[in-house]
Amino acid sequence: MSSRGFVGRADLLRAAVAVHGAQAVGSNEAIAAALTPLARLLDLHPQPKRAERSDLPADERQQAAAASGRSQAGAPASAAGRRPPLSAAHFALVEYSVEAAATPSSSEPLPPLTRLDCQPRRSGSAPHSPLVGRTRLWPALQRALASPRRGPLDVPALVGELSRARSPQRLPRRLLRRWGGEMDVVVDLAHRLVPYDADYRELLGEVRRRHGQGGLRLWLVDDSPFAARAVAAPGRASPTAAAGPIPLPPPATRVLILGDLGLLAGDPARAAAWQEFTRRLAEHGALPVAWLPMSPALVPAEALRHSELHCLDGAHGLRALRARNAGTATAPVSPPVSPAGDAPTGAAARHPLLPALLTRLACCVRVEPGLLRALRRLDADTAAEPGLEAIVWSYAPAVAAGSRFCELTPAGVADYRDRFNELAAAEQQEILRRILDAHAWRGRATESAELLIWHAHAKPEAAGDEFVARLGEARDWFARFGAAAETVDCDAAGYAGDLFDRHGGDRAWIEANSSLLAPIWALAGTRWRARGGCGSTMIASSCCPIAAKRPRVAGRR
Repeated sequence: MSSRGFVGRADLLRAAVAVHGAQAVGSNEAIAAALTPLARLLDLHPQPKRAERSDLPADERQQAAAASGRSQAGAPASAAGRRPPLSAAHFALVEYSVEAAATPSSSEPLPPLTRLDCQPRRSGSAPHSPLVGRTRLWPALQRALASPRRGPLDVPALVGELSRARSPQRLPRRLLRRWGGEMDVVVDLAHRLVPYDADYRELLGEVRRRHGQGGLRLWLVDDSPFAARAVAAPGRASPTAAAGPIPLPPPATRVLILGDLGLLAGDPARAAAWQEFTRRLAEHGALPVAWLPMSPALVPAEALRHSELHCLDGAHGLRALRARNAGTATAPVSPPVSPAGDAPTGAAARHPLLPALLTRLACCVRVEPGLLRALRRLDADTAAEPGLEAIVWSYAPAVAAGSRFCELTPAGVADYRDRFNELAAAEQQEILRRILDAHAWRGRATESAELLIWHAHAKPEAAGDEFVARLGEARDWFARFGAAAETVDCDAAGYAGDLFDRHGGDRAWIEANSSLLAPIWALAGTRWRARGGCGSTMIASSCCPIAAKRPRVAGRR
């Protein structure tokens, strides 16, 4: 009974109720005599009677006794018309909700932010998600770059021929692929290829491991094979500065090109330069092999004339691209329109999936290559086109990109966030999950700002119980930052000014969080207002009640 006391007691109590009923009948002595053995078995003890208070005056004790007598007298009458107790044995919990944490009163001072409050949730660096898994990429790399040689006798093939009563004309031999000989590797360092930097580094490291440093020459170029930046001679790991075009290697040398051959640049002149380079290599007897970060739909058939192309999209078994599979992209009905009003050019103007991917970036404060890839893989259409990452990174009308991350320009932030509001609630939730997962290795300021921006533009049904706690933490972080910014161990005024520089034109975000943003708006000070940030009456009235009451003076900002 001690190991499962509660279960045993519950069963016996149900049995007692079934036998004697919920309300015992009879005198107190009869009830006690019937239930005493059961109470002794369950280790139950009778509750002591409530002692009469002697500190009360005599008239109050009489009133209490009279009230008790009236309640006891009316008990049988009320019990007769009372319904039997409701049994909850067949009830189940099907839904519950968590109430939002109560915000502390304004009178209580908020604790200042500590270093732990600003640190990332996870330590280290975010894991890399490659375009193609290693188990699929390395065998394809072996087939494309290793030199085929005739090996020993292929006994299974010979037995198969003899079992079919065929007389082999020659003895079949196994085809072996071995690394060796001369090889040149050309790595394109174009700015639009920043999202694929980690993929090409892993691919180059595998080539070096399998081939070895001997006979391997590395060339670094910037968007043109006729303007080399550095070269690493065979046997040397660190490259040295170089200038001019890449010289032609000896015949039968394999030339591995890690880049897009200028196909994602949107400039026909750049693609023509790479086409001329591969033509010279082929005519000289070299064997150019290029691994492109795009699907065959964006590869024109002309690019296959002088080189062997492989697409890092995971389709077609990563085998060499054929002309019948190249250039299968269908032209969009109408080119995507930039919110800034500039006409898109190049690859961005002819790809219909660009607006959908830019809409997913609307609530991001910063977009790293890993986050861009995670959002691209949100649905099947964009996941099938790796070239969208380079198109977004180089889409100057709406995207400002650097060497580590990109973001939407302030001119297009509000328009793309309006488009984000039109997405389905389930898609909005999945976008936030991927943003929070990618920025778990960043500081709390990034994810806190993104949570408030997302909540201001997401549909009400999207902000379910899953994100209530995280939204509360984000509001608390901004409230504590604005209340005691001078104690934060960072450039608080610089962060505040940068925040309003990038997102100050978002009306919905400011109106939804005006009480939290008011002290941060004041903290931005002249650094932000000198650049025209205070020119918006909406920002001033929504964020700073004092500034809203000030009279406007003509000629002054």
